[in-house]
Amino acid sequence: MKSSLETLSLEGVDGPLRVLAGPERMGNERRWSVELADGRKAVLAQLVEELAADDSLRRRYLADVERWAAGRGRILPALLAWGPRQGDAVPWRLRAEPEGESMVEWIERRAPAPVGEVVALLTDLCEGLAELHASGWVLRDLSPNKLRLTPEGLRLVDVGLARLDILSTRTAASLVLEGSPYTAPELMLRTAVDPRADLYAVGVLAYRMLGAGLPFGDTHALLRAEDEAPDMQALGPETPASLRALIAACLHADPRERPPSAGAVLAVLRGEAKVEGAALARLACQSCGTPMPVGQRLCLSCGKQAVQFVHAPSSLDPAARYKVELRKAKEDAVWSAALREVSEELCDGEAPAFNFLVGDVRMYSREEQKRRRRLPAVLYRDLDHETAERIAQRYGEAGVETKIVKHDAVDAGAKRLAITRRQKVALGITGGAFGVLTAMFVAIGGLGTAAAVSAMGGAFVVFVIFLFMLLHNKKNPKLREPMMSLREGPAA
Repeated sequence: MKSSLETLSLEGVDGPLRVLAGPERMGNERRWSVELADGRKAVLAQLVEELAADDSLRRRYLADVERWAAGRGRILPALLAWGPRQGDAVPWRLRAEPEGESMVEWIERRAPAPVGEVVALLTDLCEGLAELHASGWVLRDLSPNKLRLTPEGLRLVDVGLARLDILSTRTAASLVLEGSPYTAPELMLRTAVDPRADLYAVGVLAYRMLGAGLPFGDTHALLRAEDEAPDMQALGPETPASLRALIAACLHADPRERPPSAGAVLAVLRGEAKVEGAALARLACQSCGTPMPVGQRLCLSCGKQAVQFVHAPSSLDPAARYKVELRKAKEDAVWSAALREVSEELCDGEAPAFNFLVGDVRMYSREEQKRRRRLPAVLYRDLDHETAERIAQRYGEAGVETKIVKHDAVDAGAKRLAITRRQKVALGITGGAFGVLTAMFVAIGGLGTAAAVSAMGGAFVVFVIFLFMLLHNKKNPKLREPMMSLREGPAA
């Protein structure tokens, strides 16, 4: 990238760019407001040098930009160019600047806005979010300063790079201080989140547009009490009860209590569904997946037991036990949602955070490598073969590929250590060598008793150390604990 005080030249961009303002530091980027050769306004952003020097952060930035370029959705700003595609140079991106009024300005000018106008804007926003979520996006940092009212409708002015701030070397305390009231609580607690994090921001935005200010004041979402609820009476008597219930559901601290998708919110806004119907089912039939009331044993849809998958009985031979492993993972919201949905149906209690190392490990910081789980990961163990096959099939139908692995005759319920076949061979060879050396020292007395005893003692110490190392091999793959246990009854 070549620059002067007034113009910039970029490889792959026709004509010079006229600098209107900047550079200005914003988040993890340095940005310029520019004018293209054809007169259109755009924003040029470049990853700051101190972050670009970190190979893992530079790779993440490029991966996110390429993901943006491949994205589909009318609400996204157009990505005009980016580079360099390879090498160690500082990466940059050039995006179009939508024309129109900022949502921040609109709220200051219009709030409290009429209910019909707010519902129309929320409908437009959720239509765009539904498109993005369907293609695997989670925005994470949706707020009024990222939205603009254009002649074509509501549009985003920036998207998709907030995660790099979490991966950078800044402390958790600084992230909390910089956090927004629109940030969902789980964004500060997990590295893997689903589209329901964006629905929290939709709830805050709706609450503010209706003129009630921020639902929890300026308090960061992470610092609010878990059971704290917003004052829905502050929305005014003209706000319908159904809209209040929808906003309250979106603002729930627990993502499981929010609507499951932007499409579900959209259905309520259009009057096609009730708020209760849009709520995430806490229990589903393991045979057909139909949502069921908590405590119901028989599914009224398929007539089968709600719980179909159980662990193998204790009487089953350990050699006949199997486990289901996840060998490959995707950094995709649709795939992650499918994994979580099936797991919530099958497992006992809440499904864990599925934070995996995906692809090139160098894309992750050292701290995140410690927090994330390496593959393969054991989802369930202590299964008979038929149950393992049916579980693998269930995940496969949802687009999640798993593998059935035998326990290799190791009792999965025992707390003892397992030794691989290669280790057993090495142990046998060492033991045999120790026996041969002992026989030689006994047969050959010419070395003297003291020398023979010393040699035998040294060999014995080596043998004991080697045995200890084998029995305490922490990297033994058979010692991996399962991520989940199967649900035993119909109660959630």
